[in-house]
Amino acid sequence: MKNSNDLSEDYNVLLPTDHVQRGKRVYQQTCSPASFPVDAKDAIAYVRVAFYSVQCEDGITAPRNGANELPFGCRGFVTATPKQRNNLDVPRTIVGNDITWWMEKGSDKVIVHDYPDNNDFNKILVPQNAGIYQLCASSHGVVGCQDAEVLYR
Repeated sequence: MKNSNDLSEDYNVLLPTDHVQRGKRVYQQTCSPASFPVDAKDAIAYVRVAFYSVQCEDGITAPRNGANELPFGCRGFVTATPKQRNNLDVPRTIVGNDITWWMEKGSDKVIVHDYPDNNDFNKILVPQNAGIYQLCASSHGVVGCQDAEVLYR
């Protein structure tokens, strides 16, 4: 069992009689570094692409991040986060820097800017035209998209 390449733990939970073994005898050993590598594509269940912040000019109320709305006069800060099946982030040590972004539809709706600190997993969106867009990202072949809308307010 492991969730990174730093260490792994071995457990013996199944008895020869097909019953589950319990107690201290279940634990077998810890290996450091891990005795088997985690392949990134196996660790990533999905890629979450979503706003983590929307910042607006004075007088414009920012929508909540989950609303997937980007009003004129605001900037949207989007992140692509590779996730495990339990909804936790896949450790960066497994994912590395593998991320690819593209506009699936509505490329005329927003301008996509790179994040200033060279964090390839984050983008800044500036509205251009009202309407629906779909921004997608892929990490190790696993794709996620944000379906959102640019709004006049």
